[in-house]
Amino acid sequence: MPLMRFVKKDIVKDYAAAVDWTSDAQDISKVEFIGVYVKVSAATTISLLVETTQGYIEYDTMDFSATGENFWNIWSFPFENIKFKTSAAVTLTLQLFIKT
Repeated sequence: MPLMRFVKKDIVKDYAAAVDWTSDAQDISKVEFIGVYVKVSAATTISLLVETTQGYIEYDTMDFSATGENFWNIWSFPFENIKFKTSAAVTLTLQLFIKT
């Protein structure tokens, strides 16, 4: 069995994101398992975007009705690049937990 490696990566921490803010692309092509921590200061929808031949397409969303935090735990995710987008102006924290 190959040795699994664990990496934590802050995409943004306590970042003042504007309406429709989109993160930089994250290369997850060598990731076997991925977890995402999301924390917001107000109501918003966080979209998980996946790069396709048509550009970045919404794969999943996480809705917040107020301040809160939550996790995406993704066991099988066969994509190369992802981004995150917020629908409202919020203070935002996004952190990746990956195993390769």
